[in-house]
Amino acid sequence: MVCRAEIFVDGLNLQHMLQCISRQNITLYGVRRVDRLNAVIVVDYRNVSKVVDLLEKKCYNVQKIRYIGMSSVWETVKRHIAFVVAMVLLIPLLALLSGVCFDIHVEGADRQVVLDALGNYGVSVGRSLVGISYDKLENYLTNTVGASFVTVSRRGSTLFVEVVPKNQADDPIDLDSPCDIVATRSGVVSRIVLVQGVAMVNVGDFVKEGQVLIKGERVFNDGTSQPVRAVGQVFATVECSYTEPFDGYIREYVRTGNVYRTTQVVLGKFTSSVNVPFEQFDVEQTTETLYPFGFTLIHSVYFEKVYQVKAADIDDCLEYLKVKALEGAEKNCDFAYNEVNYRVLDDGVTAILSGQLEIARSTDDRG
Repeated sequence: MVCRAEIFVDGLNLQHMLQCISRQNITLYGVRRVDRLNAVIVVDYRNVSKVVDLLEKKCYNVQKIRYIGMSSVWETVKRHIAFVVAMVLLIPLLALLSGVCFDIHVEGADRQVVLDALGNYGVSVGRSLVGISYDKLENYLTNTVGASFVTVSRRGSTLFVEVVPKNQADDPIDLDSPCDIVATRSGVVSRIVLVQGVAMVNVGDFVKEGQVLIKGERVFNDGTSQPVRAVGQVFATVECSYTEPFDGYIREYVRTGNVYRTTQVVLGKFTSSVNVPFEQFDVEQTTETLYPFGFTLIHSVYFEKVYQVKAADIDDCLEYLKVKALEGAEKNCDFAYNEVNYRVLDDGVTAILSGQLEIARSTDDRG
């Protein structure tokens, strides 16, 4: 196995340098002259420190050392010896603990309720998962938490519990209780589904919040009427907007080019700490879960940012203002929008979100 190193050296009288090395009974596996003052010599890995000491005593400059073959691996191990030792000690320990539950993920139900049920069954963080019948555990949880069904799976030392709740029937509607249907918000009517009552608006009408959409009334052929419960649906095109102001300056965080990289270890509820040397930063993360040992590595790259204020024309920062306006509008929006329009004025940009929403509510509905 090749175990050598290239030493990049510079100085006067390179021939004399090579003679000095040879007198020490050190084998030179290669010599490459770069120019009059620079050369690259190849020696055995075991002789590197001896050659470097000799060169420094003779006043030659060692620019860098590049290790070849297994010597490169060994140097990497020496530079990260603490990590290597920790992993050598940790891996056997993790192998022993791979059957122990370090974390429980719950979806679809109150976490504490599920944890209490698991605890009564004998499953909790810190206990062994070996020998558990997941079919029996699923049946037990389904009956205990009153679910439609429960699925339990294990990845490494983490237990995943997904609860699918039972469907609850809607409260029965009292059709004998007269009431109207009114608008819950303003918008332009786009569709009407009339089951019972009299429609008071048409498709295309603009309606305001609280306006009667379907009147709870049944009209007979002789012109008489009877109060009934209005039943139906009314859909409308609704809008939500937000204006990002502009005063002739743009304020933003910009990246400085400084980067800080870290790797964190997550084991159960323990997460190794990290101290980021930046006050403001963006972060990009990737995760890597190592099975069956049950721990996760989080690789993070932090990009330093600084706050800047500078004069600008609205055209220079129009895209930025549109992004901020859209972000503000989305925070205020409580429906699924399908169209975005922008209104640009000298003092700001407004993002207008449009979408379809059912706006009907019975007058006796206290919700």
